[in-house]
Amino acid sequence: MPLRHRLLSALIGLALAAPAAAASLEEASVVRVGFDDLATAQRMAAQFGHARIDEKKHLMQLVTDAAGMQRLREAGLTVQVDALETERLHRGMPRTAGTAIKSIGGFPCYRTVEETFASLDQLETAYPDLLSVEDIGETWQEMTSGNGYPMRLVRLTNRNIAGPKPKLMFLTSIHAREYTPAEIGTRFVEKMLADYGRDADATWIIDHHEILAVLQANPDGRKRAETGQLWRKNTNTTQCGGSNAGVDLNRNFPFEWGMHGGSSPNACDETYRGTSAASEPETWSIVDRVRSEFPDRRGPGMDDPAPSDTSGVFIDIHSYSQLVLWPWGHTETLAPNSTALATLGRRFAWYNGYTAEQSVGLYPTDGTTDDFAYGELGVAAFTVELGNAFFESCGSFENNVLDENIDLLEYAARVARAPYLLPAGPSALNVTADADLVLSGQPIAVTAQIDDTRFHQQITSHSGPAAPVHAITGANLYLDVPPWDAAAVALPMSAVDGSFNTSSEAAELQFGSGLSAGRHIAYVQGEDAGGAAGPVSATFVEVIAPEQAVSLHGRVSDYSTGTSVAAQISANQFVTSSDAGSGQYSRILPAGSFDISVQADGHETLQLSGLDLLAGSNVTRDFRMFRLCPRYEDPAEAGSATPMTPQSPWTLRAGRGRDGGSAWVPATGTNYSNNLNVSLTSPTLDFSGYAQPTLQFESLCNTEAGWDFGIVEVRVDAGTWEEVYRCDGSTSWEHITVALPQFDDQASAQLRFRFTSDGSQTRPGWAVDQILIEAGGPSCRATQQSPNWVFGSGFEAL
Repeated sequence: MPLRHRLLSALIGLALAAPAAAASLEEASVVRVGFDDLATAQRMAAQFGHARIDEKKHLMQLVTDAAGMQRLREAGLTVQVDALETERLHRGMPRTAGTAIKSIGGFPCYRTVEETFASLDQLETAYPDLLSVEDIGETWQEMTSGNGYPMRLVRLTNRNIAGPKPKLMFLTSIHAREYTPAEIGTRFVEKMLADYGRDADATWIIDHHEILAVLQANPDGRKRAETGQLWRKNTNTTQCGGSNAGVDLNRNFPFEWGMHGGSSPNACDETYRGTSAASEPETWSIVDRVRSEFPDRRGPGMDDPAPSDTSGVFIDIHSYSQLVLWPWGHTETLAPNSTALATLGRRFAWYNGYTAEQSVGLYPTDGTTDDFAYGELGVAAFTVELGNAFFESCGSFENNVLDENIDLLEYAARVARAPYLLPAGPSALNVTADADLVLSGQPIAVTAQIDDTRFHQQITSHSGPAAPVHAITGANLYLDVPPWDAAAVALPMSAVDGSFNTSSEAAELQFGSGLSAGRHIAYVQGEDAGGAAGPVSATFVEVIAPEQAVSLHGRVSDYSTGTSVAAQISANQFVTSSDAGSGQYSRILPAGSFDISVQADGHETLQLSGLDLLAGSNVTRDFRMFRLCPRYEDPAEAGSATPMTPQSPWTLRAGRGRDGGSAWVPATGTNYSNNLNVSLTSPTLDFSGYAQPTLQFESLCNTEAGWDFGIVEVRVDAGTWEEVYRCDGSTSWEHITVALPQFDDQASAQLRFRFTSDGSQTRPGWAVDQILIEAGGPSCRATQQSPNWVFGSGFEAL
């Protein structure tokens, strides 16, 4: 019987109440729950559906309302409202948008369900050979009333290259109120497509792998959350109504469903598991697709491991808590592939710095996506919990969450061919050719860093031991044919320092250019003393006949002073640099049309589109660059005038700066105090006529990780403060750069550094040094040029 008919027949005789509008959850609070017995805390956390548990502090943090607080107290737990995080939660809740506006009010960086689907449709049109969108089922609401959304899957692969191909499959936002995951997934797909043909790694991944994504895994629930509700479940109203309706889809999957106390039988609870395993059409759509995409490689016994050569990676992406989790979630027993899962989990966590551990370490769960994918099929399965909030601010999302987790997904795609083997081996990093474009007959040198150190080695009660780090023993280069192909030929590389004997080694290979004209791809794979070969990385090498080449050269200089500028000049995928002393650059290019970008520290980026270069031509293009204008500067030096307004105990502390001088620190003693919420605030700043402001500062954020935070916030027109950066638990200095588009052309803007601490455990604190905001734009350029300016090369700067 078709899925639709099976599920509809199961609903016959039930009163299908129309979905009621969820009550406002503005009364929800972030609470801190103290406990003496971990088992009790985990049991209660499982009922509330989302919690952070700190075993050392005997403290749990979760979101609930007054009724939930009472349930916690009745269980013998102490409950205290976290005023700071509650204020942040409420400040982050979306404002309901008008019916004519799709964007989520207050969150322009997150797409609505409709906008996500529209983006996928546009990508399918733009990349018909690389991306397809498939309807894989219906939601409960669509099935019962016809006014819901379809379940849609995007498939990313070069359909002109035959398979079979290993697969990375990921789900996002199966819990409706979690905004961040769907946007991360959508941007990853967009980035891979944009990089195809320009970046060698994106190209070989799409050519030889498949990436499958369900970007809105709970679309009807997501629509509820887009109106400002803390909606978690789907919208099934047959068992409970109002704001508590629905089934928790991540407790509804058909593996160990409802068997371990990791879900609730109460229909009005946040973790309600449904009337039966996979009772919900959303769940069935995903289950059916996972089973059809991945073969069953694991035996029926709980102790049966998947074979080490099993391919495929499955990731369920959630928010929040900064975690990388692997099976099992329903039992303390280690999964039979636990060592390999932990190895890959620690590789993932290297990118985002999250805690990596077995799922049950958070609290017991059953009927979950990752236990299903691994338990039933043997697929290497993970859950990633992103960031610090359900409604993560756009500034925090863009600056703290986005890039590192896109990198995680790309690594997952790299190892999907053998996820139980490849992560044990070293990564091939910075694979480059000394010339990505060479003339026929010229030699080519390819270099790479072979590195086995990229593990996040934090130890928790459920992480297992640190992953072994081995010395590098070699690296091979493969031209045009990847190493997994039977026809591949390995070309051994040499250690730059003479021998492979440390855990991170530079490798090189030079060879004659007996390559045919056209584009070639060079794959590099490293090996270590543990006997493991790691994932490959690649670079393009393009060979052209001399008569087809174009010579582009010139000088890059400062517009006002004429002094030389060290800049990076990009012409489509081809890159070169200008000399710092002379400003001169030179680049061989193939004939064609190019978009030129010139970037240099302290200067506005210049762009030129549609530069046509003819075969055999010799073209001179000089670039004159405008400096960025300092709009706000605080060197954080004692004795110097500073426009900052410090709230006690923020003070300038001698000897705490990165350069040995002073720095702003929210403490007068060795460590900061408990229960702080104090700010260091700029005056009102005028950015009228200025564009693309960027904040830079030096940061040493030595705090209690996960509980005490350094936060950068901005506002315009004395409005609501918006978080743009957050840090915790760092023990070394970092140079921080944060884009501030909020300040573009704003006459009244402010910046503040806010520090918060909880009620226990302190550290030396957050040292902030050398604060600078620079911006470009018309007002900045006007200080450096006369009216009606153009570049000497004849084109205007953007």
